[in-house]
Amino acid sequence: MDKFLVKTPRVSSVKKCRSPVKKKLKQAKLESLKGVVVIEQIVATKQILKDTTQDADVLLARLTELSNKLPAVEVLKTTRIGRTVKALYKHDDARVAAAAQRVVQQWTDHIKYIKTRPELEVQVGAAAQAMRDKAKHFLTEAFRSQQISTDPISSERVDAIEKAIFRLSNKRTGNIYRRTVRSLSTKMKYDSSLRQLFSANDADLTVLLAPFVK
Repeated sequence: MDKFLVKTPRVSSVKKCRSPVKKKLKQAKLESLKGVVVIEQIVATKQILKDTTQDADVLLARLTELSNKLPAVEVLKTTRIGRTVKALYKHDDARVAAAAQRVVQQWTDHIKYIKTRPELEVQVGAAAQAMRDKAKHFLTEAFRSQQISTDPISSERVDAIEKAIFRLSNKRTGNIYRRTVRSLSTKMKYDSSLRQLFSANDADLTVLLAPFVK
């Protein structure tokens, strides 16, 4: 009876599963981040942009590279790359001139954002908060000493000064913070010119506080 049987190839009931193909992820390099710049590269780019005989396409390529970076204010001041880019506003090639303006505008907008963005308030414990409240009281009393102006110092200005001291003290109410508050409040009691400097809303508190933070 076996001769009437038709043998067919045995098919495995278990399907072979293909192992998923793993995508190779490229690790981002530190230099690729917008806020990370290499001074040597900025200086090299500056030299190329200053070359009046340079081809317009080369200048465009360099300006495109700069548009992908957001240098810190210190870098801009040190390298003076901004002045070099601005000099290209009057370039004969309209593409270069427009690219240069976009780069400067982008950097200007970024700097304005950094200066005006709200500072994150650090949550502190009850003891630290009590210390900060006491510091504000000392600063307020220092401004009231020998008041030469009929307008009292605003609580908002005192808050801004205290926050600047807190930030410069590594956001701690330790010895640096206490010494700074004590030194500044004592000095302001007897120095009307110092009180006027700190009263100005447009004053750079980081610069004014530098001599007191020790």
